[in-house]
Amino acid sequence: MRIRVKKKAGFKVNRIDSSSKIDDVLIKEDLLNPEEEQVHIYFRGEDSSGILNLDKSEVKRLIDSLTPMLNLVKKSKTF
Repeated sequence: MRIRVKKKAGFKVNRIDSSSKIDDVLIKEDLLNPEEEQVHIYFRGEDSSGILNLDKSEVKRLIDSLTPMLNLVKKSKTF
């Protein structure tokens, strides 16, 4: 996984470009409040590590945007 982050610090912009591997994926479900479930993606590289926290709507948008691309790969033919 490649991570690119652009962070504004005062009058300059800091850019971070790093590669890492996904270490673990944790799905946190709440039985009392099912709308508040979250997905945590843990990643670790040589010089960086972190956690991506996604809520239910963000995961749904990610799946909706990736599904057509995955179907496109299945339909391709090699000549």
